[in-house]
Amino acid sequence: VAKENTEINSVNKIVNLSVASASNYQSGNYDLIVANLTAEVIVEILDDLVACLAKDGKIVLSGILDVQEQQVVEALNARSLVLGQIEKAGEWISIIASLS
Repeated sequence: VAKENTEINSVNKIVNLSVASASNYQSGNYDLIVANLTAEVIVEILDDLVACLAKDGKIVLSGILDVQEQQVVEALNARSLVLGQIEKAGEWISIIASLS
């Protein structure tokens, strides 16, 4: 689906896609990480996602049910991430956070 979307949006020549775990990319060099996963999976791999972020990077988390918001926010706080914006759409939320 991601490949199809890059083609539809004419960015397939500048966007590289791969299938791997976040733990494969723990270089701390990514300015933006987007993870559309369930709350349980986000909390489980959050340390790996944070390890991928550049110092001033941002992480956008989605696929979270509104009733699970507190669970994810607590996991972000436990890792000293700064909570940015929370967007709601029906029963779903997305959360933006950063290291600083």
